[in-house]
Amino acid sequence: MNIRLTVDGHHVAAILNDSATARDFAALLPLRLDLSDFYQTERMADLPRRLSTSGAPKGTEPKAGDLAYYARPRRGTR
Repeated sequence: MNIRLTVDGHHVAAILNDSATARDFAALLPLRLDLSDFYQTERMADLPRRLSTSGAPKGTEPKAGDLAYYARPRRGTR
C-alpha cells in the first residue's frame, strides 16, 4: 500500500508491507503525530492505540528511511 507522509512540510512517499500490522496502521490514517528525537538517530511518536502484531516477525534489522512499529511487551509478558 502506498502512503504519503508530510514531515516538516516536505512530502515523502512510503510503501507499507502486506502485514496485519501495516493494515492496522493504515486504518488509523489520516493521522497527525508529533515526532520526538530519539538520540539524534530516530524520530518516534506514540500511536493512539496498539496495532495488531499477528504474524509479525520477532524483529528485523532497520535501515535508514524505514518506518517501523516498536511493539512494547504488555505488562507481565515477555
